[in-house]
Amino acid sequence: MKDVWYKAYQKLEKETNRHICYFEKNQRCIKSFQDFMLDVNKAVTLIQKASNNPGLGKKIGILGTTSYMWMVIDHACIRGGFQSVAIPETFSQEALNEVISGLGLDLILVDYSLVSSFSFEKVKSLYFNVDEDSTLDSFIIKESTVPFYSNKNLIQEDFSIVFSSGTSEKVKYINRKFFKQEHLNLLKKIKLYFRLRGSVWMILRKKNNKIFIFLPFSHPMQRDFVRIALLNGMDILLSTPQNCIKHLMMEKPNIMISVPPVYDAIAELIEARIKKFTGKEKKLFNLFLKLGLNKKSDKHLLKKWFAKRLFEKVKKVYGGHADLFVTGSAPTKKATLESFYKVGVKVYEAYGQSEQTTTVMNSPKDFKIGSVGKPAKGTVKIDDNSEVLIKFNKEYDAINEKVLNIKNDYIHTGDTGYIDENGFLFITGRVDDVIVLSSGKKVYPLKLEKKLNQIPKVKTSLVYSPNGYDIKAFLFSETSSLSDIKQLIQRVNKDLLEYEKISSISLIGKEPSIDNGLLTSTMKLKRKKVIIDYKNIESINI
Repeated sequence: MKDVWYKAYQKLEKETNRHICYFEKNQRCIKSFQDFMLDVNKAVTLIQKASNNPGLGKKIGILGTTSYMWMVIDHACIRGGFQSVAIPETFSQEALNEVISGLGLDLILVDYSLVSSFSFEKVKSLYFNVDEDSTLDSFIIKESTVPFYSNKNLIQEDFSIVFSSGTSEKVKYINRKFFKQEHLNLLKKIKLYFRLRGSVWMILRKKNNKIFIFLPFSHPMQRDFVRIALLNGMDILLSTPQNCIKHLMMEKPNIMISVPPVYDAIAELIEARIKKFTGKEKKLFNLFLKLGLNKKSDKHLLKKWFAKRLFEKVKKVYGGHADLFVTGSAPTKKATLESFYKVGVKVYEAYGQSEQTTTVMNSPKDFKIGSVGKPAKGTVKIDDNSEVLIKFNKEYDAINEKVLNIKNDYIHTGDTGYIDENGFLFITGRVDDVIVLSSGKKVYPLKLEKKLNQIPKVKTSLVYSPNGYDIKAFLFSETSSLSDIKQLIQRVNKDLLEYEKISSISLIGKEPSIDNGLLTSTMKLKRKKVIIDYKNIESINI
């Protein structure tokens, strides 16, 4: 892949028909891939000067929210033979200091928006996304900056270091590596085509794709998809979590990699549009569902006919082009997935871990709501404790062997789940979160939380046991009345086994967010922090 990227950068330097769209100071900006590569090459020059030692393999920290300059610096590190260290902006100062000293960073480049959030005493720091007249030590690409040029391939195999996006406070280093590309003869290419036919890779290879990236670049999946976009000639749209839905409506991308809360918000808008259907439209919509046209391909003529008469306004809330909408990081509400599905849009749930290469994902060919897809034969199994085990790939996973829990050639993921009779994988929670009652019975919080999250006005929930006997639930909800919600919990309890029944609830008025410290950078709920912070909050028995 080193050689692939060396040639790709040379090709991108001439590409004027594909573009990157981003927003800076409320202004819409457009750069061609050719413009992008000029900025990348100039950034290589600036990094070489700033690091005081242009030697290959120097570790360059990048700290900041998703932005065009973050992307430029990332590829400048690859192009110039440096190893980027993608630091989450949600790290504490203590965690940051551990990274700086533990990895021996040679330089750290920091988004100006974080100027008051961190201090840097043991490493040289420069700020990007600053004004040219700033008095700070700045990293600014100017018209006069001389672009880097080399007729040698400086790209390193170990091109980046990232960190786990899990809910643990422990810093876990994960290496990212370019692997050797296998040469495929004609027979292998034919076999690969039939294996990939009907998979999401066929969508990614389509012409005129536009991919939407707004989650933190510190998470490797976002950068993986940027690289896929650059290699496959996709237009790229950059945004932020705060502005993503607005920009989704404006720019109409057809590929989006997101997390459940964003899809939850869009699903609410879809439902609001459906409620405004006229009597005639409601009858037409019921017929659309009865005929199962929502399950058909977008090329299906009858589906097109119905969609034109029903969904013109509905499509506006998600941009209207949803060829590949992917969700991951945490389970998505079934009601959210169904809101999309009934208007003919598949949201593909995916499952994987930053530490290893095997990813399971729904596809156009193999799709089931609630599952994360159908694993390839022999790659995934479930042990006696319901833990999901992934086959250790010696060629690709060995680089992170130290941080993987490997036993008998299988990676123990720490997730619980099951595989149904049709081969689809379902994730039911985390091993650490399973509640083992004093009776020995096991309660899987995610099973209960999925039911609680269907209650109107409940944004999300957390189930735990404070004593090994009782099951308690925290509900992040807009309603302020515990008594109003008590009856709804009693209905949920009717569908649960006796030992699973929720005995008490507490309402948390504010919604969990990255800013209030209750979510990780990829919007996972920090369960331990929620329990510690709210264990003494008022509760009501059910």
